[in-house]
Amino acid sequence: MMIPLSMMRELFEQVPVRGVIHIGAHLAEEQHDYHKHGISRIIWIEANHTLLHELLQETVNHIGSSVIFCAAFNEDKKTLELNISDNTQSSSLLDFEEHAIEHPQFKMIDKLQTLGFKIDTVIEKKGFDRRLFNFVNIDIQGTELTALQGMEEQLKFLDYVYLEVNSKHLYKDCALISEINEFLEARGFKGVAIKMTNHGWGDALYIRHNKFTNAVLDKG
Repeated sequence: MMIPLSMMRELFEQVPVRGVIHIGAHLAEEQHDYHKHGISRIIWIEANHTLLHELLQETVNHIGSSVIFCAAFNEDKKTLELNISDNTQSSSLLDFEEHAIEHPQFKMIDKLQTLGFKIDTVIEKKGFDRRLFNFVNIDIQGTELTALQGMEEQLKFLDYVYLEVNSKHLYKDCALISEINEFLEARGFKGVAIKMTNHGWGDALYIRHNKFTNAVLDKG
């Protein structure tokens, strides 16, 4: 996370994080940081089923963690093709576009089929209480807006949306930050922090603006 949780402490004092939906789990690299900040209720969602064993190894001993293998999408039971990168973290449902120019050291080396579901459907079918998850972290290489479109119901319960954003088409047909802004602002969210790389991508944090009296990030 380019905007660390430690910078959000003042926000968390105003609106505590009850639980996280982490979309694009990879190997749960953020788990230690979540726990450090008192966040133990986490739903990990990952589209690459070849990471099953390692991801389960990372999360199995942590009470409150749930792992679900599917692609976050805006349709249910959609058969999708996941492009696998040689560094795995750049894997995406989309093909490389400017990513191939910005990061020429990474290549797509394989493809695998995965199933896409709306996050709203996943939450309902698994019997999770929507009210217990008010923070979403989305890092799925260009399809963040697609995931948001599939969680309209869950968005009503969210206070924090943290996600990767793009200022250029690193992936073919990926949504740009202007589209993310428009979508979230229409649903009551305000962008309060953004950190971009020199390669046209970065991370952004949005909060439900009417829940906060002072939307300032901790500088420490």
